[in-house]
Amino acid sequence: MIKLDFEIPLVDGLRVIASGDPESPLLDRFMQGYDRAFVLPNEREEREGFVACLEMNGKDNASDAGKFIELVSVFENQDGELVAGANFLLSVSDANPDFACISLNYAFVEKEFRGKGIARVIFAKIRELCNQFMQNSRLKYLFFFEHNDPLKMSREEYEIDSSHSGIDQLDRLKMSSRLGGRIIDFPYVQPSLSEDKEPDDTLIYVILGDVEDSIDSNLLNFQLRSFFGISVLKGSDISLCSVSQSQLDFVSERETVSLLRMDTAIDRARSLNFSADFSSFRDFARSVVTSEV
Repeated sequence: MIKLDFEIPLVDGLRVIASGDPESPLLDRFMQGYDRAFVLPNEREEREGFVACLEMNGKDNASDAGKFIELVSVFENQDGELVAGANFLLSVSDANPDFACISLNYAFVEKEFRGKGIARVIFAKIRELCNQFMQNSRLKYLFFFEHNDPLKMSREEYEIDSSHSGIDQLDRLKMSSRLGGRIIDFPYVQPSLSEDKEPDDTLIYVILGDVEDSIDSNLLNFQLRSFFGISVLKGSDISLCSVSQSQLDFVSERETVSLLRMDTAIDRARSLNFSADFSSFRDFARSVVTSEV
């Protein structure tokens, strides 16, 4: 039986509690902030979806995910107020034991605590939680997460999400870029989270961690298999999901996949009407990187 509950005591004004138990009351605490933060239909996971993912913890045959755990976590201040929350999947491949892949599926900061550098703290605390589970502080952590693609969103989606979150889509990309995030240069599509939802092709996939200009395709393939198999498909056969399998095939046909810096592209996008020439921000970022070489 694997350990499912973790805690980081109050340090610098924040206490972190995490659980991989589908019956933990912590899930309801997490859902309170999650429901306030995520409003676009295709990006939302419902409570039963989180339960299905957490129920996979401890199953050795879960989509070739190696050693893994999915957790929900909440960040509280000294007064017990909810400051932030995160849902993430940790997976480590036997073939790449020095690297730990973290799918940061959802993260939110409560409105009154935004603009205080909490995002950087979330990444640091997640590493600590993962160290507790792995009992290994020497792992190289690679974070993977989605961002809205400003060029693929409808005007209505762009305005609703920016207004609700309090941050413009380009500013959100800028924040990830400052933390070291890079776009993974492949045609990412999130498979449908449930039968009543559609695949989401309005996203870009970002990596943050100890990487340079590319990522080994075997490592990326493992990460996608883990993420798709557990957090998205909840144990369903990946080969039966054409959206997932086509992306795995694309990655497998390459030795490495390029990573794109975002900083210059974001700055140029603010002053250019680039929507007429590019169908995605990933394409735009690639064109900017290429022009700089």
